[in-house]
Amino acid sequence: MKYFRLLDNINYPQRWYLGDILPDENNWKFTYGSKVDELLLSKHMTVDVYENGNPMDYTTTEGYVVPVISKSLKRALEFANDIQFLPVIIEEIQYYIMVVVSLIDCVNESESEFDLYTKDDLVRPDKAGEYKSFYKIKIDEKKTNGKDIFRLKGYDIAIIISEKIKNIIESINPLTSKFIEV
Repeated sequence: MKYFRLLDNINYPQRWYLGDILPDENNWKFTYGSKVDELLLSKHMTVDVYENGNPMDYTTTEGYVVPVISKSLKRALEFANDIQFLPVIIEEIQYYIMVVVSLIDCVNESESEFDLYTKDDLVRPDKAGEYKSFYKIKIDEKKTNGKDIFRLKGYDIAIIISEKIKNIIESINPLTSKFIEV
């Protein structure tokens, strides 16, 4: 099975840029690779539009890189067991926060290129030994358990999708997302 890193297409023409999810104060909780307790959320969440532009079927918020998807993309992905969809309003239109609820340790370090945090890192010495950035990600397919979508353990900012999910996203709108084979 082929896998890809799913990214927001920053080159989408005259695109919008999304800010924080409001009124929530901790937008990071949508990126941990686990389900969000919906009882702790506001029933009326909105996403701040940081810069007006064309709406997108797949995009991420600026500060926290939280995936936000359209109704049509949500409908197409509802079969996936590892996604939690949380309703959110953007400029009076229904969208969904896409919470990826699987976190898998599957980086093939011998074929990947990356930097690690060090104990003398000026910003995050508490993350010493963890992934800081990737120049090339290669995953070990055997460790994915055939999942269609997940976040990388140790680098949970990365969302990894199967070719099946990639094809679905491309069928809705191929221009709002970017894919890098991993």
